[in-house]
Amino acid sequence: MMTNRATILQLIAAVITICLMAVLHDWLGWYLHRLDPKFLQGLAVGICLTIVIVLMALRYDHRKSVALTLREQQRTRNIIDL
Repeated sequence: MMTNRATILQLIAAVITICLMAVLHDWLGWYLHRLDPKFLQGLAVGICLTIVIVLMALRYDHRKSVALTLREQQRTRNIIDL
């Protein structure tokens, strides 16, 4: 059960986070408005490609770990069979 102090600290943290996000939103909007549209298009494409590459790497890593786990389980079964 949460104490009263923890709840108050969470509320303070939430308010600070909301304020920081509002300031970041205003600053980022001002900064991006000043940039060239072609640069923004290139930035968007770069971000999308980076996300795709990261997702592919995570998928590959997940498949590799699943295969390793299955291989480990099979080796354990073979040892038990002996």
